[in-house]
Amino acid sequence: MIVSHEYRFIYIRCRKTASTSIELALSRVCGDNDILSADRRPAHEDLRRQLGGRGRQHDRNPDGTVRFYDHMPAAEVRLLVGEEVWGSYYKWCVERNPWDKVVSHYCGRHRDPATRPPLRTFLESGSAHRAVNFRLYTIGGQVAVDHIAHYEQLGTELGQIANRLGLPPETMDLPHINIGVRPDHRHYSEVFTPEERDFVAELFADEIALHGYRYQPLDGTSQSAGGIAKSGSFS
Repeated sequence: MIVSHEYRFIYIRCRKTASTSIELALSRVCGDNDILSADRRPAHEDLRRQLGGRGRQHDRNPDGTVRFYDHMPAAEVRLLVGEEVWGSYYKWCVERNPWDKVVSHYCGRHRDPATRPPLRTFLESGSAHRAVNFRLYTIGGQVAVDHIAHYEQLGTELGQIANRLGLPPETMDLPHINIGVRPDHRHYSEVFTPEERDFVAELFADEIALHGYRYQPLDGTSQSAGGIAKSGSFS
């Protein structure tokens, strides 16, 4: 996550929403006093610097313990930055269709198709819970950020955010990270069985209700899953 005093914004990092690429892009405009949490993958920290960005900074306490971290909930960020900064800075994040997120997370956790477990096994293991972002950008069940961009329209929305913050126009030209993590590019409706579809509908019910996602097969017809309406596409 990033707290930019230079441009007065707070970026909440949500899972499976191009967050690594977004943070890398934003790191190139951060100032000396801005807060950047560490990327848990050293190669990505090195890549930030290679592409003219900043690595982690001001994210630790004097004793070296972590203070700010990557997928940090809004409630914790607000507590650490204080009410004045939290109330006056532009707070934003990115969200994604839950079925799309789950497939991305599934392939990311099990990159070798030869050893990848069935999707049903992955869901029943509880691993899909890590892709639930709702608690990251809400406090007490209420949206706590100023804007939630949507992954499905990411290019357009990032341009609007850059303009809103006064960032250089080229800032949001995202570098391509994690290419090849998900070689199976089938539409999500070709991946899920009806039972797996409904499992995701229940697990991500809060996000679905907030964003109005619908489960939409390739033929364009929206379907009800678990009694909840949703929408989005696999990209």
